[in-house]
Amino acid sequence: MYHDTAHAPFLFGVASGDPLTDRVIIWTRISPAQNQNSIAVKWEMALDPLFNNIVNSGATEATSTKDWTVKVDADNLQPGTKYYYRFISPDGNYSATGRAKTAPATGAAHFRFASLSCSSIYSGFFNAYRRLGERDDIDLLVHLGDYIYDFVDKEEQLRVPLPYPLAPNDLATFRERHRYYLTDPDLRFARQQQTWVAIWDNHDIEVRHPEIDKQAKQAFFEYLPIREVTLEEPYRIYRQFSFGGLFDLFMLDMDSYEVKEGTDRTFLGKQQLEWLKQAVLSSTATWKFIGSQKMVGGWYSKGIPKFLGLPGDGTFFDTSSFDGYDEERSALLQYFVDSQINNLVVVSGDMHMTFAMNLAPEPHNRKKYKRLTGQGSVGVEILTTSISRGNFDEQGAPKPAAELVRKISMSTNPHHVFTDFIQHGYGILDITPERVIAEMWYSPVLYQTTKEKFGVALRVRNGKNRWDWRLLAEPVKQE
Repeated sequence: MYHDTAHAPFLFGVASGDPLTDRVIIWTRISPAQNQNSIAVKWEMALDPLFNNIVNSGATEATSTKDWTVKVDADNLQPGTKYYYRFISPDGNYSATGRAKTAPATGAAHFRFASLSCSSIYSGFFNAYRRLGERDDIDLLVHLGDYIYDFVDKEEQLRVPLPYPLAPNDLATFRERHRYYLTDPDLRFARQQQTWVAIWDNHDIEVRHPEIDKQAKQAFFEYLPIREVTLEEPYRIYRQFSFGGLFDLFMLDMDSYEVKEGTDRTFLGKQQLEWLKQAVLSSTATWKFIGSQKMVGGWYSKGIPKFLGLPGDGTFFDTSSFDGYDEERSALLQYFVDSQINNLVVVSGDMHMTFAMNLAPEPHNRKKYKRLTGQGSVGVEILTTSISRGNFDEQGAPKPAAELVRKISMSTNPHHVFTDFIQHGYGILDITPERVIAEMWYSPVLYQTTKEKFGVALRVRNGKNRWDWRLLAEPVKQE
């Protein structure tokens, strides 16, 4: 853990995010000297890493009101193009050089993005972040929440600094947590090399305490390369991106609008739910991707013997996802059925495990859903595992027990196509007009390593709305 002293005063690296066809957000933080009120920061964007062909440049101001972070919406760019960017301090020092890529224009034929979540800096090493930064074959990195962690899990104390970290509870301590994360060189590298689209989850914010939550969200927006959607709601995280007619990406917020009791009980909130319905309905892209912090399809435990002591309410393993709002989920899936939505793909996180499932409104109704063929599914979901946060084996269960639970889970959930309960890493979504292939890539977390292995891949074909029954034994071959 160390700062990027080679590029002082830009000790926390650079990042890019929220790409459009003609612009992208670029980010840095400059460390101030004592008694400074503001700092003028220059920026440059070029087509080459040596900056011989600069296509845009400018200057902005860093101030204490945003904790000396800088975000620039660099515009006048070309679609589907890789750029290099850097920041310059008043005394002429340069930041690290970052890479950014704009969204493609109409007619895009191929796109690859990474799907990831749950990056506890205390639970394990960020080997997966390093591997993602090294990849030249992805166009985007989609982080689905729990980018930072508010507490140290007592069973996963692998990289715990002194003094012992306390949960942040105000703007200053949330900012401090973000800065601490950016002392990890593997995370800085992934932010420097890839363009991000990010949303928060429950460990990033604090919805139980509105004032703390507001400050946590402010810090998240300050430290992530996110574009503000509206001035009226500056910290609105649900938003849409379009990628050349090949696919649209609808990012959700499953934390901020939940109402747990009463007649208005809802998970997504009425406004966000209506936005999602209309956005998906009006999309003309070949594929409709939904980026979700939580699992959308069900993870049922009904019928599993109670003596096994598995978590949940007897019907579902985890009611903190859409499983706690089964009626709202069923109505949403039925809306997609009634609206004849095709090519729906949900990418999700939070569970620290790998799940691939068909999105069936009634997965246990044998007349409406066929387990062997997937007929009756409205779309597919891929929930990729954690970057580092523990799952079954880190939390004390031996691997044979984890495998037993996995097999029981698969037998109880006929819409589940693939699961893995012990590995860590990320997913890659490889998209063409004809199909989407989801690849799983796994890395160790208990020690630093350059090792990475391909896990499995699944395919959904245009118009089929269900995963192919046969798993793919090899990743997509890149030209």
